[in-house]
Order: sequence, then structure tokens, then C-alpha cells
Amino acid sequence: MAVNKLNFSVVKSKIEKIATTHSIDTNQAFLRYVINLVVPSITDRFDEIITEGSSDQGVDALIIEPGDTRYKIHIIQTKYTNLQKNCSSHIKENAIHKLHTFLKRLRDKDVGLTSTGNRVFDQQVQAVFELFEAGNICEFNFYVCSNQKGLSPQALQKATTVLSDDQSYFHELTFEDIYNHIFYEAEKRESCELKIIDKQIYERTDGDIKGIVANIDVTSFVDAISNKSGAIKRYLFDENIRSYLGKNSGYNKDILSSALRVDNHLFWYLNNGITIVCDKATYQKQISGASLKLENFRIVNGAQTSFSIWRAYEDEPEIASQIVLLVKIYETDNKEIAQQVTIATNSQASIYARDLRANDKIQHLIEKVLKEEGITYLRRRGDDLNLETPKLETSIDAMKLGQMIMAYKLNKPHKCKTESDHIFGDFYSEIFNADLDGSYISNLNFCYQEIMKTRAEFQKQGHNFIGNRLPSKYYVLNYGYWFILSAVALICRKEKNTFPPNDRVSEYIDKAVTYVSDVVETVSDKSQYNIFRSRKVNEKFLEKFRDGQLDMFE
Repeated sequence: MAVNKLNFSVVKSKIEKIATTHSIDTNQAFLRYVINLVVPSITDRFDEIITEGSSDQGVDALIIEPGDTRYKIHIIQTKYTNLQKNCSSHIKENAIHKLHTFLKRLRDKDVGLTSTGNRVFDQQVQAVFELFEAGNICEFNFYVCSNQKGLSPQALQKATTVLSDDQSYFHELTFEDIYNHIFYEAEKRESCELKIIDKQIYERTDGDIKGIVANIDVTSFVDAISNKSGAIKRYLFDENIRSYLGKNSGYNKDILSSALRVDNHLFWYLNNGITIVCDKATYQKQISGASLKLENFRIVNGAQTSFSIWRAYEDEPEIASQIVLLVKIYETDNKEIAQQVTIATNSQASIYARDLRANDKIQHLIEKVLKEEGITYLRRRGDDLNLETPKLETSIDAMKLGQMIMAYKLNKPHKCKTESDHIFGDFYSEIFNADLDGSYISNLNFCYQEIMKTRAEFQKQGHNFIGNRLPSKYYVLNYGYWFILSAVALICRKEKNTFPPNDRVSEYIDKAVTYVSDVVETVSDKSQYNIFRSRKVNEKFLEKFRDGQLDMFE
């Protein structure tokens, strides 16, 4: 895609809006945008994962994402320009050389990477080393993202060679990828026609839901998920798990291979197919090769299959067009049933569980109750971008509220990070229920924001310390804020109060910080990343409260 004034302004406007919303510069705004695109399930604060700065080794963000069988380590490098004239520049091989050197040193467990002076970088690397030592399998995903011309041919060749192996994967997001994501994300409704192969279709109806299973011509499917320029309509997969990231990622290599090999007639047998939810599905019955018309359709399962088919068709259309694709379609105007289908058919639904719960009655009720308190409730990811005057005190993010309740009410601060994906899953009814009211949420948010203000002030002081010789209080405030919030709750309960008086919140926070610091100092040498995610540390934390050590606050 050629960069012109119009499409450049689309990207620039989006990034500038993020920068204005969060009072950051455009480079940081672009980095945050990319992080949310690459790892939509991220719940860490950006200042815990953004490593950009002095001695960052070419790594702008390092994110550790726990998985069922392995940890995914996301390593992101971004390049952003505010000037269109700079978009003609390529990213040189040196950028890839830095990432390759970092990967080698990381795998060699080079201790020099934990004492660079870049505190966030050092802590994240130390956390990865501890994963190695515990015998965990780590998968490395490298992302180079730019609103410029992208990698030079030599740099791309080097990246796909030195950053790709059995446990390391390389992805590039170009200007075209970023533009397509921004431009098409606002579209909501889509209709299409899928060509049925022969009469290979089955249908059944039960009340307010109709199910259709059919074998579909791949060419018609590729047309349905592509726009006029041939790019993926990303918004069709918003209810899926992981959306398309770019031409060098988003697809499954095994699926792509099975689509292009000589015996690709086996594709139908080796693949689970695509699951679609729509408002209406119609076709002419008893007609061979009929068109199946879908209104307001979205693909709720099969994103990787879809992207792999699209990629195969782009590379080898004649071969890919021979594939027979199995689709399962649900027609219903009952939103609750549609939501159940989405969750049930998504094996990784916990990653996007927040999105699936965004329209629950309890979420709408919380939104209405908080509106009466003068608070904007952000039910969905990205809602913060719609705020005209972004103020932390006047908005609450749904995920953040879940974490607050997890720490304050349930006293499980360690799970605010390790099991945050279950806030809208296994813990949902325990966290979001009719026991909540506007006053409770408002007071809880006030306590949390006061902790964050204290944290920000102490972070500024951290620059006055030499090297890594920082008091434990610094690390507690920087990484253990959920434990601090939980400690405030426990102190209040001892006094038979729900929350501290507003004019004494800072006093309670100081007590909580001191207490958590004492607990941390008894823990063996670990990275802060792991200390505040540890079940054992939380048990020790609660045990000291049960043992009456709150007396030190008398």
C-alpha cells in the first residue's frame, strides 16, 4: 500500500487521540496501540512491561503471557513517525541484529541482561530467567511494527532466518496492517453470499435458533472475509480469540501447509472448520450450488483457519480453490443464545471473556449505577478512547474493577495478574453480582487511585537512588499495588469498617505498604514479577494478618 496524505492521516489521528487521552507522546501511544493489538488479553500496567529507554537492547516492550502448556514471551519493537515524508524509510538490518543478539543472550541466561540499569527491562528479563529455572517452556514472539515503509528486504530475510525456529516466531506489522486495523475496526454489520458445494447442506431449527452445516466453496469464503483491496476484514473476528496481525503472522503454518499440498482434499478431514453467527441465513433449497446468504454475520470460531485459507488463496489461488470448507452457521436474534454459542465454540474463550461478558445485564446495570455516581464505566476494551476528558477519577475499566474486587473483597491479590483472564470466567459471578452498589465501587476506586498516586510519586523518587539499591518500599509500590489494596481492606475489617475515611486513606496506605514490605523482605530472592504472583507469598501475607500482627498499627 502506498502511503498518501489521506491514509497517513487516518493512522496519525488514531494515535494522536490515544496520546491525548493518556497524556503521553505519540511514540508511546503507538507502542500502546500495538501492545493491545498483539496481546489483547494484557492486564499488566504499561509501566510494568514497556522497556523502551536507555539500555533497552532494541526491546520496546517485553510481555510475559502465561499459557496452558507454555509461556509466551512477546518482544515488541516499534518505529513511529509523525511526518508522512519519513514513511519512505525502511527499517534496517541493525534493528533485527539487536533483537537476535538479545534472544541469544536471553537463552544463554546472560546475567548482564538483569543489570542494565533499565529497571523494567531488568525485572522482566529476571522473570524470564526464573521461568527457565523452573523448567517452563517459553515461546518467543518477536514483533516489529511501524507506520513507515517497514523492513528492508535484507532485514526481513534476516528476521525470518534468525528469529524463527521451533520456539521462536517473527511477525511484522506494516503501515498497511496498522491502517487496515484502524480503518475497518469501526464497521459493524456485514452480509455475504457463500456458495454451497452441490447440495451438501444440513439444516435444523429449534425455537429461536436455526443451525446450518454446509460444505462451502473456498473462493466465495475468501471473498466474504476480504475487502475490495484484498485485505482481511478484521472486524468480522472481533468475537474470536486472536485476530489477524499481518502478512507475516496470524495464520497457522500447519493449516497453511495442508491447504497448499498436493493432497489438500484431506483439508476437510483435518480441520474443524468455521463457526459463524448471523441474524439471518437463507438459501434456495433443493438447488445444486445454491448461494447461502448471511446477514450481519461474524466469525466466532476459526480465525486461524480463516487467515490461513486467505493466505493460501493469496499465494496459490488455483490450488487453494480446490479446498472444501466446512462451516457451521447459527441464525438467531436472541443475543443470549448467540453469546452462549460464541463461548461454547471458543476453546480459548477466557482470553476474550471480557468481550463476551460486556453486554451482560449485570455489566449494563453497573454502568447505569455508576453513571448516577458521576463515573463512566468502560465495559469493553477500547472504550477509554471515547472519553473526551480522560480522568482516572471519573472512569473505571471493567477489568480493573474486577481486579480491585479480587484484591479488596476476595483477598486474592496474587490472582489479579496470574488469573485475571478468569475474572470474566470462573470468578465472574463471585466478583460481579447484585451485592455491588455504586457507593462501594466509588469508594473502592478512590482507594485504588490514591494508591496509584502514591506509587507515581514514589516512582519519581526512585530516580534519586543509585543503581539497583532501592528500598523494598519502592518495589512494593511499583509491583505490589494489589497487595497494598488488599492490606487496606484487611486493616479496615479489623476496625469493622468497609473502607477507610476519605481523609485518612493515605494513612491506611502507608500502613499497608509497611506491612507488605515486611512480608516481601522474608521472601527468598525472586523477581518482583514472580513475588507478587505467588500463591505462597499471598498465604504468608494472609497468615500474618490472622496471627494478629496488625497490632503494630495500633
